[in-house]
Amino acid sequence: MTQPARATLDPQEVATFDRIAEHWWDPSGPLRMLHRMNPARLRCIGDIAAKALDIPSDPASRHPLRGVTVLDIGCGGGLLCEPLARQGAAVTGLDASPKAIQVARRHAKDHGLEIAYHAASLDTASLRPGSFDLVLGMEIIEHTADAGTFVQAAAKAVRPGGALILSTLNRTWMARLLAVELAEHVLGWAEPGSHDWHRFLRPHELARLVRQQGMEVGGIMGMPFDPLTGAFSLSPHKLGINYMLWARKLP
Repeated sequence: MTQPARATLDPQEVATFDRIAEHWWDPSGPLRMLHRMNPARLRCIGDIAAKALDIPSDPASRHPLRGVTVLDIGCGGGLLCEPLARQGAAVTGLDASPKAIQVARRHAKDHGLEIAYHAASLDTASLRPGSFDLVLGMEIIEHTADAGTFVQAAAKAVRPGGALILSTLNRTWMARLLAVELAEHVLGWAEPGSHDWHRFLRPHELARLVRQQGMEVGGIMGMPFDPLTGAFSLSPHKLGINYMLWARKLP
């Protein structure tokens, strides 16, 4: 893939996640909120894949994503890669943290899963443009050096007719209070300093970046968190904190 003019990689962010790499598969560790978020993310990705790729809906199928090529950017220890691979997808995981990729490879091997993991950023990865049905950027864009450059590079990897799926945090006072101040500094649900509120994107801002790459926004879905149940859900109306946006690459 041709390297963008500006780097997507932020070395400080990579260092932060390097420090906690061994905790990726600990549901009670510093990445616990991603574990809790995963069921909602997977449901949303499955729905988007069915719409964008016109996949027949079969609730009884064990492999609904069979034959679908997926690139997970910022895959970490493989929390999304593994369940997507179990659903039949051919998954490639990309992360700039070598330690995270080591953890991901070891965990996949222990569970008999074939996933192509690469310790690289979008700037340095050797990816053939337009080679993936689905490209995912889950909770990663707020950790990049430049959001526009990241979206540009991610969009290049999507094949015509494929979809780009991004999730991030909304730049609202509620997200700052709950996702930064409370989660990081009071409850210890996230690594202190792992989020910079000024890098959060409002939905219309992210949609604009995606449209600039010639993509058509298909929808935006909020992921509200219920502190009583400790679970995330999906809601098209509750976009105040976490949300997912998907767009189709026009032929």
